[in-house]
Amino acid sequence: MKRNHQVTIKDLEVLEDLLFKASGVPTRSKYDATIHPDMALGLFIRELVGLDRAAAKLAFAGFLDESSFNSQQIQFVTTIIDYLAQNGVMEPKTLFAAPFSDLHVDGAGGVFSDTQVIDLVKRLQNIRFKAEEPLAEKMYSEAAEEMSDFS
Repeated sequence: MKRNHQVTIKDLEVLEDLLFKASGVPTRSKYDATIHPDMALGLFIRELVGLDRAAAKLAFAGFLDESSFNSQQIQFVTTIIDYLAQNGVMEPKTLFAAPFSDLHVDGAGGVFSDTQVIDLVKRLQNIRFKAEEPLAEKMYSEAAEEMSDFS
């Protein structure tokens, strides 16, 4: 979770069981209703542990390599990385609010082109997706079986 690897169904099952046991909540139904009722487990855990700074930097390395940026733009991306390290995920709308609006009154829109803002948003969505949507191991194992039929 912390290193931005795609979460799997098995990961979520193990995490859910560990969290339930550690919660001290007497029943599973009460646990389900109180611990993280409005949020996917992967996001809940990611928000608790944050995102590894190296993983956050890696997620934006391609963006920074695509063109040369000025110091304000580099500071903006560094602030995104800091935010992700602390909070684990980030809603795209946050690019236009504090602490980003402290760097420029218009947030990301005042620092980057529209195309670059879209790229930043896609990277944020990918980080969120890796915590939120489990990798379906069954789907991949079935595909592997089908591939072996052709050998």
